[in-house]
Amino acid sequence: MRAERSEETTQKHHTEFRYGTFARSVRLPVGAKGDEATADYKDGVLTVTIPVPETKTGTKTISVRHG
Repeated sequence: MRAERSEETTQKHHTEFRYGTFARSVRLPVGAKGDEATADYKDGVLTVTIPVPETKTGTKTISVRHG
């Protein structure tokens, strides 16, 4: 993700400019469908949704005998 912001505040005899860029990298889990990602920006919050199919862990239950 990469973004840039800029803001200007103007008062009677004073003007301020704020600007900057940032970048973030996130490692996706195996099987993540990055090409199906969606992003929403609302009230200053960016929400990125990337589908990740559930994977079976391959766990096995073993009964324990009491002796």
